[in-house]
Amino acid sequence: MKYIKEYLCDKKIPSDEEIRECLEIVNKEDCIVKLTWFYPYNGWHKLFIEKGMTFEKCKGKLQRGCGV
Repeated sequence: MKYIKEYLCDKKIPSDEEIRECLEIVNKEDCIVKLTWFYPYNGWHKLFIEKGMTFEKCKGKLQRGCGV
């Protein structure tokens, strides 16, 4: 089992800085980060960030997830 930390973005989509911060948390604390945000007219979205994921992989999932 893994501990899950959950964060809510205060913007329409997570910024590059927020994604990098989540990656640091995942690698430092050996946990999973659930990043959640609300995109107008598209609803709630989430991204689970796990150890071993790259910034590019996170961005790719982000773009497919909310039509950015």
